[in-house]
Amino acid sequence: EGAFALCFKSKYFPGECVTTRRGSPLLVGIKTKTRLFTDHIPILYGK
Repeated sequence: EGAFALCFKSKYFPGECVTTRRGSPLLVGIKTKTRLFTDHIPILYGK
């Protein structure tokens, strides 16, 4: 029982990750030089 989320990265596959979850939503955010992108939440940016 319980809830968890895991994210795995490998030096053999740079720039990729594998994720899994149990019991709760999994939120993934990716930071770039200019913006933060998420998998399901729209973000509005101002100037």
